[in-house]
Amino acid sequence: RFPELVLAAEVTADDEKLNTILTVARLFCTIGSGAVSVFIPIIIGDNTIATQRILYPIVALVCVLIAVPTFWVGYKGTKERFYDAATDGKFTLIKNLKLLGKNKPALLIILVGVLGSLRTIYMTTAVYYAKYNLQDFDLAGVIFLLVVPGGLAATLLTPVLSKRFGKKTIFIWSHIIGGALLVLLYIIGLPTGTSLAAQIAFYIIIIIAGVPSGFSNIMTYSMIADSIDYLEDKTGERAEAFCFSLQTFISKIGMAMTAFVTLMVLGKYGYDASFAEPGAIDDLWGTPEFQRVLEGNWMATTLLCGVSMLACAIPLFFYTFTEKKQKEAVARVLARKIVAGDPNPTVYHEFVETVAVIDPVKREEALIQVAQIFG
Repeated sequence: RFPELVLAAEVTADDEKLNTILTVARLFCTIGSGAVSVFIPIIIGDNTIATQRILYPIVALVCVLIAVPTFWVGYKGTKERFYDAATDGKFTLIKNLKLLGKNKPALLIILVGVLGSLRTIYMTTAVYYAKYNLQDFDLAGVIFLLVVPGGLAATLLTPVLSKRFGKKTIFIWSHIIGGALLVLLYIIGLPTGTSLAAQIAFYIIIIIAGVPSGFSNIMTYSMIADSIDYLEDKTGERAEAFCFSLQTFISKIGMAMTAFVTLMVLGKYGYDASFAEPGAIDDLWGTPEFQRVLEGNWMATTLLCGVSMLACAIPLFFYTFTEKKQKEAVARVLARKIVAGDPNPTVYHEFVETVAVIDPVKREEALIQVAQIFG
């Protein structure tokens, strides 16, 4: 995944084209994730551990055989616009960290990832919610599928909506609405989320909760790509590999946090491995100890997810590197490349295109800055 994301930023600095490229890439990722979510319950189901050990490597092998050729097709013939062999090996960890300290947009996106690490915890707790709260493990697959429509719709709408309202605005309000609905869901379903009203609300809101996730899947990577232009404008260095690696690293932290917090909450609320034994739920249902476990899982599935979704929107209120400013920065970067005698013939064409789409209100000021660069 990592090279795919870096190459997207290298293909174009045009924000609209970049969003379209990322949309197509993430669309296939969403389809793949949805397929995995469906197959996991099937593999686990009522199968024995021995059967699961046979099925898992078979499914993994099939996925690899499908994925590897697509990577080859994607990278064959792809050329980077700004590759400079002279910089190979010169970006040490210390230098990258210093550059990161100068990259305010990237730092804010990383903070978004940290605060939002639990915004998809429902994808982990859904298994426990279906098995224990709803007493039907097969519903876990249904819950996983319900997230897909909202995420898919958001993915497809990202290029259009971001052009109309801007990435920052779409991200903030989608997460505020999604987070508020999840907190409301927690209140509706108190104490365990097992009432009919709670179940109906859960199925409706979980579809909506997929929308901010769909926007985030594209917009955070697009913003990281923008931050690379910001960094190059400020320092003359791009450091795209390091910037994208941090975003990927934060994603891994998020996945780890969801698993850790899920188990921590269940353990704190009294979950025991014996609950997974066949017939254990029938014996435990109605006991105060088991009801407390259900309360903890409902809280993690809804309240923790909603609070995390609300919290991750906060850093973006301080995000000022908008699409308009990105175009101005790219124009200055390309002007410097032309002055430096960049041999890449696409630089001139891209410069003309970028200047043409600069916000009319700021165009005169931007052209003055570019003229100063040309001397």
